[in-house]
Amino acid sequence: MNKKLYLLTVIIMLFVMSIGSHTNAGASPLAAAKSAKVVVNGVSTTCTTFKACDDLLGPDATLYISGEWNEQLRITESGSAGHPINVIGTDALIKVDRTEVSGIALTGSYINLSGFEVIGGDSFGIFITGQVIKVENNIVHDSVLENGTAGNCRQGSWGSAIKVREAMYVEVRGNQVYNSCGEGIALRGTYVLAEYNTVWDNFSVQLYVDNSPYTTAQHNTVKCTPGFPTPRQPVGIAIGEERFSGWGNQRHDNKVLNNYVEGCQDGIVSWEGEMSTAKLIDSVISGNTVVNGAGRAIGLWSKNQNVLIENNTIYAEPFIKYPEGVTVINNTVIGSTPSIFSDVPSTYWAVSYIESLYNAGITGGCSTSPLLYCPSSSVTRAQMAVFLLRGTHGSGYTPPAASGAVFGDVSASTFAAAWIEQLAAEGITSGCGSGNYCPDATVTRAQMAIFLLRSKYGSAYVPPVATGVFPDVPVGSFAADWIEQLAAEGITSGCGGGNYCPNSAVTRDQMAVFLVKTFNLP
Repeated sequence: MNKKLYLLTVIIMLFVMSIGSHTNAGASPLAAAKSAKVVVNGVSTTCTTFKACDDLLGPDATLYISGEWNEQLRITESGSAGHPINVIGTDALIKVDRTEVSGIALTGSYINLSGFEVIGGDSFGIFITGQVIKVENNIVHDSVLENGTAGNCRQGSWGSAIKVREAMYVEVRGNQVYNSCGEGIALRGTYVLAEYNTVWDNFSVQLYVDNSPYTTAQHNTVKCTPGFPTPRQPVGIAIGEERFSGWGNQRHDNKVLNNYVEGCQDGIVSWEGEMSTAKLIDSVISGNTVVNGAGRAIGLWSKNQNVLIENNTIYAEPFIKYPEGVTVINNTVIGSTPSIFSDVPSTYWAVSYIESLYNAGITGGCSTSPLLYCPSSSVTRAQMAVFLLRGTHGSGYTPPAASGAVFGDVSASTFAAAWIEQLAAEGITSGCGSGNYCPDATVTRAQMAIFLLRSKYGSAYVPPVATGVFPDVPVGSFAADWIEQLAAEGITSGCGGGNYCPNSAVTRDQMAVFLVKTFNLP
């Protein structure tokens, strides 16, 4: 099977698509005012447009952005080796609604970008063509709108939520990518690394290594929800070799390592190349978990040379169209293994923590028929109140009835109102500001550090002063002391790549780990 045949099949299945709503709470409501400033050598300069900001950038410059912006963020300037440009978003939303090809474009070099939510690019969410680029801890969704909107996508030009195009030395790490009408993360460059990303429910392949030599995709979580965005599920992770003018055959030295794939049409594939001499060369598919799917767990339609498939946990034997040049060893084939929650298989990375939480009576899941946990859904502040008080007081605990007079946005009939008011009574929270609690807002990993340690030690607890353990949590930043104490107690080791991802939303699987470790649940 090649990519074109796969896409044709998707289009045929679109005629039976059910159009409905599909939401995810991965993005957080914005609280910050709109602002942008560039800091160079301690001197801060405010800018009112992104073009004006870009003109101020250079080696060792930092661009700080917050609030909602309805223009493309394009970084054309470059840093230098050891002196990058840092572009940092804090509650920053780039929402362009088809007015721009991409929400963010990185055409310069030596640039680090983090902390943005990106919505609405016509062809791309984040577009990368420069060299020595890091794109970390962003939320990119509902992009590639030239192909429609999430739940109603159609075939068109195959843009991507995050696209690396003919770039070099690029790292794409810790991002959440979902609900885009194209590919999720697509990589075509040299020396590219995609790791610790969570990618789900994009219209085409979720993570695509396209004619991209010396490229590694590792420790990513890839999921496809049944029936969304198409009745026929997209592919999870694909290695391809499409024809591009001036690029040639470059599908070699690819590594697909230690990823988790769930619910996709095919789990991990290498498509047949579009050029007559196309091969997958000197590549490794190892340590991955593919728990289920409608097609192949691992499928190679390509011709191959020195390809190793080893130590994977998969639901079916690998399919190899051209066995010559392929070594297949030490893979574990599993069936559908029974587990407590139907969406948390026995091979899921957090299954033991989630089932501990269930056995302790802390959670009954997100659905009872069927019994589901919704591990990748974000945790709201209302849900958090229930989790924390049950973790503190036990599964049999019932808080006093709510009065509806504590927070302006929590009436006595609001979901979890009694739990929310008790959390405030115990000094764990004072709300989100202006007399409100924001019960439907998602909880960030920084906020969670405070909530957990106050729940464990009491409202008067003060952690030791931070020393700078995580690169993305500098000393003096919000909740830095609490985050480092959480790590010191072994409750967290971060989000990957040495970082903590303080502004990322806490998902329900992460919450299970936090609670089990904080309260020592069996």
